[in-house]
Amino acid sequence: MIQGPNKQGKFRVDKTVQGHRLLSPYIFPHRTAARQAELEAVMTWLREGVDIFKAPTPATSSSLEEETVRELLARRLDWLQAHRSPHHYADNASYFKRLAEGWPDLMGLGLSLVTEDLAEDVADGFYANQMERGKSGDQANKLLVALRTAWNEPWARRRGPRLRPNPWALDDYSVERRAKYIPTEAEMTAVLLAAAPVEFKIYIELLRGTGARPGEGRSLRWQDVEAGRVVLWTAKKSGGNRTPRRVPVSQPLAERLAWWRRQGAQEGAVFVFQRADQEAHRGQTWARKGQVRACQQAGVPFFSLHSYRHFYASRLAQDRRIPLVTIQALLGHEDIQTTNGYLHQLGVWDENIAQAV
Repeated sequence: MIQGPNKQGKFRVDKTVQGHRLLSPYIFPHRTAARQAELEAVMTWLREGVDIFKAPTPATSSSLEEETVRELLARRLDWLQAHRSPHHYADNASYFKRLAEGWPDLMGLGLSLVTEDLAEDVADGFYANQMERGKSGDQANKLLVALRTAWNEPWARRRGPRLRPNPWALDDYSVERRAKYIPTEAEMTAVLLAAAPVEFKIYIELLRGTGARPGEGRSLRWQDVEAGRVVLWTAKKSGGNRTPRRVPVSQPLAERLAWWRRQGAQEGAVFVFQRADQEAHRGQTWARKGQVRACQQAGVPFFSLHSYRHFYASRLAQDRRIPLVTIQALLGHEDIQTTNGYLHQLGVWDENIAQAV
């Protein structure tokens, strides 16, 4: 049985099998993850008589301490793939891959040999590498979070006894926040003109003309392209539900989408931007590589696809006839404070105030 959501929007498992109660904390981000954990818990109990939601016995703890770092991180990734979002899994996989490339000797060590001093040396080295490459030191903090969590078994419980001491419980690095780079309208136009192929150019036009999140644009279905507007679905929220919002589109964009459907899109395609010979929408890598190429061709500093959403919000805010609550609805924000902060980040309010005084 799945219970929830609680006040934090989390779910838990409460299932009785053969007279034994399998009870988890409220830790699952959506009902689907809780159902997967419930199935795993039931099968493990029936096969091995082990409750995965309870702390393992000392014998189990002892055997796990003989694992290598590589084996632990591989188990952690398997668990994330089964119980967390694809984005969460991909982020951790990226951090662990960079750790393995930079410190291969660490990956072969037994867990009991990873001391706090060794962990500090690795973290310092990772941070220094980030600084040398001109990158944000915040990546070192994210690596520490990923490793702390990997050591904190059992992963299904946020509280309670752990299997082993955690050498990665180090202080976070101080990070200097940089001002967000916001491209000018001229730079965005130059990138749009340089974008190729046609499919990617239309994708950029969609983001710029609707304020869609990059993932919402990539997953747009033809059935959601209506006369004079498109239906965008927000990212999955707690409980696995998605919320639609209808966003008006300009006549030129509507004509471009209609042309793409007639001329360029695959016959019988479900998605507007669909992979070749697959009933699946284009992926994140396709979008990012296209943006990198377009910026290089236009001679413009790279900016993320999310910047088109910022541009859309700023254009709406500059039209005094459009109230803030309408902008909130078009962007798909649940809290109007998110929209307010969004526009402050862009300096829109500052510009309006300067014009007013």
